[in-house]
Amino acid sequence: VFAALTAVGALLRLLGEAAWLPTLLRDGRYVTWTAVDASSARATLRIGGREVTATFHFSEDGLLARFTAERFRDEGGRGVLAPFTAVELDRAEPW
Repeated sequence: VFAALTAVGALLRLLGEAAWLPTLLRDGRYVTWTAVDASSARATLRIGGREVTATFHFSEDGLLARFTAERFRDEGGRGVLAPFTAVELDRAEPW
């Protein structure tokens, strides 16, 4: 079970980091898109029989602002889905 959760976590990371290599995000063999609203879209990545889904949120200027998903975390030795958000660094609040 742990290996399967790790594989799903790795795919979710790949999907989020694909913003740095957007040609992957346009490849319909692996990624499908569904509009959520005027400023966000849900992407589903399918590789090797596994699939993950996350939402990309865009700013008014069309740039990626946030990436949200449900991600497994360890809770007492078992994997539990929890909300996960990544903020584009250029848009993050200063430390």
